[in-house]
Amino acid sequence: MLPKEWQTADSLMQLLKRHWVSDGYKNSKIEENFLKRAQNMLLNYCSERRDMGNIILCEEFLKQDINKNLILLGKIDKLYLNENGILEVLDYKAGYTALSKEEFENNIQLPIYALLTKYRFNKLPKVISYYYLVPNQKISIELTKTILENGIYNLKKVINEILSEKDFPYNSSNNCKNSCEYYNLCEAFNVKAN
Repeated sequence: MLPKEWQTADSLMQLLKRHWVSDGYKNSKIEENFLKRAQNMLLNYCSERRDMGNIILCEEFLKQDINKNLILLGKIDKLYLNENGILEVLDYKAGYTALSKEEFENNIQLPIYALLTKYRFNKLPKVISYYYLVPNQKISIELTKTILENGIYNLKKVINEILSEKDFPYNSSNNCKNSCEYYNLCEAFNVKAN
């Protein structure tokens, strides 16, 4: 997490320049477009931040053994007390398209993060949010019992689908190492790579 004095547009631009990786782009024009997009995201973010408050954790994996065959794992972008003092789970998105209200309410990602928060801190967040950096738009909803139950139901459905598959295909490539935050956890890639 960056100290407050580094949370300025100039500082973020310096960090972007220092940590930018040119590998993986088909040509310099495509890379330049992605760099400009990243710069615009940071400038928009700094000009009107929608995620102020007291940070509890940032970019942290939370893990919970559910039973001997199931581990719940998620990397939470941000858990914090927002400006209203309400516990909120926030996930940053770099894409352009926000989920519809129905898609949001039936999504499993944030309810999983809410459950992991409950396991770790013995408290459910009251608000779950996606922060879309391209349009600098934050979409929040109150974490209701129904949303949590729908998330758990949909998660169980996905787990059952995965477990019922006899041959679960994976899609790994050498690009995984550079672009996937779950690369170190990916058994499929490690089996293929060995």
